[in-house]
Amino acid sequence: IYRKAANLTENNLYKVGLDVGCSVGSASLMMAGKFSFVFGIDNSFSFITESRRRMKEKDIRNVEFLVCDSTKMPFESHLFDVILALNILGRVDLDETILSINRLIKLNGRLLIADPYDRNKELTKLDMDANKLRRVLEKSGYEITIRSKKNESHIPWIIKVNDRCYLFYYLDFIEAKRIKRA
Repeated sequence: IYRKAANLTENNLYKVGLDVGCSVGSASLMMAGKFSFVFGIDNSFSFITESRRRMKEKDIRNVEFLVCDSTKMPFESHLFDVILALNILGRVDLDETILSINRLIKLNGRLLIADPYDRNKELTKLDMDANKLRRVLEKSGYEITIRSKKNESHIPWIIKVNDRCYLFYYLDFIEAKRIKRA
């Protein structure tokens, strides 16, 4: 999934990217090869510490990782050309996060979202599926640019837990372009 997201972003050394909920920075570090600068944010201090360690290990200098909330991102308005949000639904306040993203993304900027919608409904208030998320994005001023016949683009995501255990998900992958200010 990280490679797919990074491959959808064309090389442009004048662009700035943001990875919301960056975890250990895998997608951010891949995006860094295509953009002038990339920011990765996450609520977890441990994830950001690991992201920075990996950045230093790979000697990548055009990335910065910050501990912050997706609803209160400390960036200048209309700074980002591409914003990536992988597997964050159900972990964030979606309405507030979309408002925050809308403030940060440039007109014609691209928003890439992927999620398996596998949350325990008893533990989260989020009742989201592929069609609902597309409607939310369209109402927020985005045009969905990747569609399949069912308006869903499910792709496999395999996560290695340890040497003997893997998690296998199907993620709904959405690419949307910011077409108007909400």
